[in-house]
Amino acid sequence: MVPRRLLILLLLVSPWHLVHAGGSMYSANGLGEPLVVGGARIVGLGGGGFALADSHGANFSNPALVALIPRTEVRLGGRLAFWSTTSAGETDADAETGWQAFQLCFPLTPIWKLGLGFVPLRRMDVRTFEWKAYEYQAYEERRRFTGGETVAQILSGFRFSPQLSLGVAVGYAFRRQERWTTIDFSPTDWQDAEFHFDDTWRGWMVNIGALVQPHPRLSFGAVFRPRQQGNWVTRYSYANQDSVAEEEESGSGPGMLGAGVAWEFLPRWMALVDGSVGQWEKGDLGPRDDRTPVQPVWFSVGVERLARYGPRVSTWQKWGYRAGLFYRQHYWPEQNGEKVADIGGAVGVSIPAPNRAGAFHLAAEVGQRGSESFGAREIFTRFSLMIEANELWFQRPEPRIPK
Repeated sequence: MVPRRLLILLLLVSPWHLVHAGGSMYSANGLGEPLVVGGARIVGLGGGGFALADSHGANFSNPALVALIPRTEVRLGGRLAFWSTTSAGETDADAETGWQAFQLCFPLTPIWKLGLGFVPLRRMDVRTFEWKAYEYQAYEERRRFTGGETVAQILSGFRFSPQLSLGVAVGYAFRRQERWTTIDFSPTDWQDAEFHFDDTWRGWMVNIGALVQPHPRLSFGAVFRPRQQGNWVTRYSYANQDSVAEEEESGSGPGMLGAGVAWEFLPRWMALVDGSVGQWEKGDLGPRDDRTPVQPVWFSVGVERLARYGPRVSTWQKWGYRAGLFYRQHYWPEQNGEKVADIGGAVGVSIPAPNRAGAFHLAAEVGQRGSESFGAREIFTRFSLMIEANELWFQRPEPRIPK
């Protein structure tokens, strides 16, 4: 029989050159693939928008922007992604779907606005399998990685003056990584084994944001998320030994600092530049991971033609158009002297609903992640859709009274 220590070693040492299904191969190296969380409009701008002083699909990662909404607003979004991963000369392609965000924002007073939302920060759903051999015995190793991170939050924004808005968001973060490994020997089955790791972290998250508008066409935004505190709960089981272990220990979560500028350089033309840096420490990737993660850096530039409204404005002029470029270095630990980064571009369009009762935001981004010398090179294409509806969406038009 294969020794138990060897089976555990087979579990922990992950080869890259294998067939897989699902999302990013790199998500299994951490807590999931990092997502752009500002909404589909922000995706089309390259992922920025910390200073986007516009209630039309603003980036609520900066809670100060909630203060700009004029009326009750609902957002609901999803995404569709396609992947092509190349490793050791082999290429595999897959697709996945997922939700993007849910937000409800409403005014309490003319200067105080409130929001509720559920936002996915990371996503992991990867399945792999590979044929190997041990002492002339062939076996198939199947692995499945699922999990990610979601935060439920309350946002509060205050507009103290036309030049200054401040906001704070308090959320409860749920972070999970679950791994199954099945070792299936051929032709016998008495040596087969299955491992199951389930790591769950829960803790509080706080975002503090500010928006400064020294000029109606110029705005600066900043957001700060201090490091989080919470608890890891670890469950481990080894099927053939009927063993189950569970333990709880204190843990922490990463922080973040971001800033941006938005400038209307021409009438109805907006340019944005945004950047952010993460604050990761050892242990943030899980209680058993002692690697030191990279401090991630995100940078994006975008340009947008804002929509026009009026009785003589054509349909195409009522649409908003945008494009952006991005560079996103991630927290995954270095390998072979390299770091993982996304490099690519994005485009987007906004289609207004009748009577300006909301909008449909669509975006597409194409990029490359990693390299074969690191372990795998990915080409990804992601499409995002967000439906934005305000209270006018639900109001019935006045009935016409026949003369």
